[in-house]
Order: sequence, then C-alpha cells, then structure tokens
Amino acid sequence: MDTEFRDELLYTGKWLDLRHKQLPNGKNWEYAKRCNDRGACGIVATTDNGEIILIRQYRYAIGKHVIEFPAGLIDEDESVTTTALRELQEETGYLGKVLYEGPGIYSSPGLTDECITMIHVKVTGKTNTAHESEEIIEVLNWPLNTLWERLKEHTASGDAVDAKLWSFAFGQQFTQ
Repeated sequence: MDTEFRDELLYTGKWLDLRHKQLPNGKNWEYAKRCNDRGACGIVATTDNGEIILIRQYRYAIGKHVIEFPAGLIDEDESVTTTALRELQEETGYLGKVLYEGPGIYSSPGLTDECITMIHVKVTGKTNTAHESEEIIEVLNWPLNTLWERLKEHTASGDAVDAKLWSFAFGQQFTQ
C-alpha cells in the first residue's frame, strides 16, 4: 500500500502544528505534529530504597492533575540522556545516573507524531527544583510496590494517570 499522502498544514502554534493528510479514499486524517522534531524523554527514576519518583502535574488540556513520570522535550543541543537528567532535576529536584535508554515509542500515533524515549535513572542526590512558570507540579515519592494501589486511589479521587505510567504499573501486575 502506498503510504505517501498529500500532507497539508492547517494551523501552526508554538508547540504543535495541526495538519491533515488526504487519504486515497478522499477523506482527511487530522493530526498534531510536534514543532520540536527532536522528541521527548520520560524518566523512570528509582531510589536505592525501592521508591519511584513521580509527579502530579496540572495539565491544562484536560483540566485535571495527572500522575506521570517526569518528562520533557529534548532541546536542540541535548542528547536524550542529558535531557532526562535536566528534566528530573527541574521537575523533582533529584539528581541521578542514567542506567538504561529505551527506544523511541509513540503513545498516541493516531493523533500525534510525538516520539518519547523512556530513560531509567537511579537517584543519586537531591537539590532544588526549577519549574517553568506555567508548571504546577507536586513531587511524589512512592514505594514501587504500592504503585498500582496508589494510582487506583488517585483516579478514584479525580486525578488522571498518564498512559505510559498506567501501562508500566499495569504490566507490573503480571509479574506478581
């Protein structure tokens, strides 16, 4: 099947472009394209005492707090591992050492081309956070063995959970 379709820009913003592709049947497929094509990273930060470091961040697009991995966009002059360590410090105040860099993955490829690389970081210390002005972030330090139950508690109380984190926690249930 030929996958080269006419691609057209509908709207451009600071972070996203709204685009559409005309399909062979004449219909249009709308999607969001990241203006930053370097991708993003998500950080699975763990401590020596069995904790996982997460954030609870207010997300304007859905009007809710979301429990998620610390994450961020890769800057032009950065590697994915440099971004992971920077974002971990900015969002949580934790310092760390990269243990593993995964492949690029797509969390919603029917809607966006955003590619994210998951990075495992072992926490090595603590410093100050450096949130961006629009970020509303609470740092969560949870024992990893309580993750599933805590996520269920937070969803019951009205918080949302990021798909990557929910999938991580859901997958853990099959190893127990």
